[in-house]
Amino acid sequence: MKKLLLSLLLLWIVAPVIPAEATTNTRIPTATRLIPSPATLQAIVVKNTIWSSSYAQVETWSRSSSSEPWRLLRRASGRVGHNGIKLNRHEGDGTTPAGGFLLPWGFGTGPNPNSKGQIWHTFDSNDWWAEDSLDPPTYNTYQTSRPPTAKWRTSHAEHLWDFRAAYKYAWVIGFNRPRFGTRPASDPQPDLGAGSGIFFHVGTGATAGCVAVPEERALSISRWLDPSRRPVIVIGEDDWLMGR
Repeated sequence: MKKLLLSLLLLWIVAPVIPAEATTNTRIPTATRLIPSPATLQAIVVKNTIWSSSYAQVETWSRSSSSEPWRLLRRASGRVGHNGIKLNRHEGDGTTPAGGFLLPWGFGTGPNPNSKGQIWHTFDSNDWWAEDSLDPPTYNTYQTSRPPTAKWRTSHAEHLWDFRAAYKYAWVIGFNRPRFGTRPASDPQPDLGAGSGIFFHVGTGATAGCVAVPEERALSISRWLDPSRRPVIVIGEDDWLMGR
């Protein structure tokens, strides 16, 4: 029974990057466990050597088509959650979620560093990331202000301006279905206990669950991302990513 539950969990985690057809679809050499969508031609691989480590290697990979081999562009150091990487993380446990996720859009303190069409929002002192499980429609969403009618509590939200150095270049990692604004009831609803606010951003120290890289690296990746190549980020422990 435990093996069945683990298998179902893994399927849920990697679902964003598994296609219906993958017969001629090449796998990323350092993350062969996961099958990227044939439309995905860019990938960031984040891996540590033991699950509990906050130190990681961050790799960028590219391919010209789904049947072509992946090419490693760069490998450099990065950081993840202060308690490492975890398959079944939960809110506040200090781990970075394992699996494959989309990078739907970014935000930062300045203009969009990306010229290829990646969605970007420039934030100011009014902006928040709501993480209040008592207000499910806004849980794990970006908020451009907190109006008097808001139900989410500021004590359960990130005031983005307070983290403006880290979020100079930040990209949303599509974990637990983040959205911009209030989530319609028709949308898939998040797991209110799984965690929120998981980003790829600037930093050199361990995080609360995000992936952090030095500013120069964050900027170069921000410029490199191309929505027409459906970029994803793949996160996990080295052996697990290799299916060992």
